Amino acid sequence: MRDVWSFPAIALWEKNFGKHPTQKPLNLLVRLLLMESNIEFYHLRSF
Repeated sequence: MRDVWSFPAIALWEKNFGKHPTQKPLNLLVRLLLMESNIEFYHLRSF
């Protein structure tokens, strides 16, 4: 795995429906969750 990840800009539908000022690409969050979680368990991040 490399140290730097490249993701495309946030998709238009994510910009339209997401109202967070520091919104991240959905693919980034999915990748992080898959890295640190076991696929057999539920994972909740409340922040």
